[in-house]
Amino acid sequence: MPPLAHAGFHLVGVYLLGIAASSGIAAAATPTLLADYPQMEVVWLGSFSGKVAVNPLTDLVTTRAGEIEWKVADGASLTEATSLAICGASQINQSAKALALEEANLPLKLRDAEKSHREKRATEETQLEDLKNQLQKLDLSSEENELLGPELAKRVTSGKQKLRREIENLKEYLNPALAADELRLAKEKINLDVEKLRLEQFESIRSFEIAAPHAGILRISRTGYIRASEIVGTLENKGVATITLQIVDPEILNENPELLEASVTDPRGKDYIAKFSHIEKNSTIRVGFLIYHFKLEARPDFELPSDLTGERLVVLSRKLERKAYILPKIDFLFENTAEVQQLGWPAFVEKRFPGSKIFFVGPRSLAITRGE
Repeated sequence: MPPLAHAGFHLVGVYLLGIAASSGIAAAATPTLLADYPQMEVVWLGSFSGKVAVNPLTDLVTTRAGEIEWKVADGASLTEATSLAICGASQINQSAKALALEEANLPLKLRDAEKSHREKRATEETQLEDLKNQLQKLDLSSEENELLGPELAKRVTSGKQKLRREIENLKEYLNPALAADELRLAKEKINLDVEKLRLEQFESIRSFEIAAPHAGILRISRTGYIRASEIVGTLENKGVATITLQIVDPEILNENPELLEASVTDPRGKDYIAKFSHIEKNSTIRVGFLIYHFKLEARPDFELPSDLTGERLVVLSRKLERKAYILPKIDFLFENTAEVQQLGWPAFVEKRFPGSKIFFVGPRSLAITRGE
């Protein structure tokens, strides 16, 4: 199907309906059968003044003050998320050198940890032998105990018990399995310290980095020392047109934005339809409106004309995700005003077209399907 053919149809239809509504003249012959009405997959929601930008430029803003280091050349074609530049390059380079030094020293630190562990074990084993010797010296005969007297003998016995406890504790501490765990944990801490520095370096790069928000062509405007939040270049979104709309209608705001599409007409009368892209973060419903963005991409069978850029009338439609008969409300409001007001649209449609039901109610049209 040629690009957005159905947009041209409903744009003309909406225009004619607008003339009829403003002049107060109803259609000459209202169809009597549901099948006489056109089937479409969209319903008109409104026509608004919007901004169109072909091959829009996205400003590239610095994250930090300092020397900027561009990683790609001016005019390069880039994919989304490509790293473009580093702000505060001198700080990043300095931290990178510190990290490289720590990584180079890692084997030495691990070797020193093993050496320190061996020396500590040797000291503790010597201490254990000293305790055993002290205990042996206190191992007195019965005659020696009698010579000491009851009081001193009691103190010797207490000293021996204390030494035995220290010996047992030290033996447990010198258990080979525990000693191996102690060395392993010491090495893990050294490795984790270096890994922490790597992570901090990575996070610093990310926070100092300017990445491509989308695919496009890079245009560099600033080099050298830059201030924070300064525009240093642009990224041209080649082959793309964006439509920006300020939506204030609460009924439209309540619609699922993924079901909306925006269409515009170029100076030669050709229609283009854009898909919903996103809602601007800085817009807010608290002040009564949201800023909707729509995106149209060029295809091999057509290009986006540059003269489409500027303020344009934008037609906003709601996709139905299925075909439905589109009935202008004006066909019934002139001859059946009282009946519509009394029954309401759902009951009126069921009475007028038995076996049918309303799928969607638009500002000027009814989307009707046959009963299933």
